Amino acid sequence: MDLTAILGSNNKFTEITPSNPNNLLCEELVRKNMGVKTDALSAVKLDPAVLEAQITIEATNNMTYCEPDEAINEEVVKRETPAAERLDFEETLNSMHRNALLNLTSQQFALLMIYVSNLRKQRVSFQKRTECAFCKNSGESAAWYTSHALRDRKGRVRCPMLRALTCPLCGDTGDRAHTLKYCPNNSNWRI
Repeated sequence: MDLTAILGSNNKFTEITPSNPNNLLCEELVRKNMGVKTDALSAVKLDPAVLEAQITIEATNNMTYCEPDEAINEEVVKRETPAAERLDFEETLNSMHRNALLNLTSQQFALLMIYVSNLRKQRVSFQKRTECAFCKNSGESAAWYTSHALRDRKGRVRCPMLRALTCPLCGDTGDRAHTLKYCPNNSNWRI
């Protein structure tokens, strides 16, 4: 995107483009002709896109062209946060959280509890869609039973272990596979 501004003063028009270093009198012209305050201009100067510009103005108002690497020579120093500062920050957050909960009205608290119960219901339904109860109850690893669901939306079995199982009473396997407890022909295991 080519940004071009044409500023006029005293019947003179100056074209200012980012790629033309000879016409960059931006600060003076914009402030005079457009009434932009210095605060806004300094905020624009701190913008990362402006910092990466290829044009710099020296203190003597001489226009010079330099490469982007030369314009920004600051070294980035990585600083690890000391454990004491992290602990203070966590304590501050915990106290703010505690104060926020203690300052809730009864109506706000009731709404919060309704929201929490809805989140719990959503989590349970999400777990049913993403966890296989058969593999979980069989003692398989969490990585295995969370990799698939027991059944799909149409009620067909998706679990590879249950699909391989054959019911000893009715002989169902595959999409209609089930354990002995859930066999439609078994009346002893019904709850």
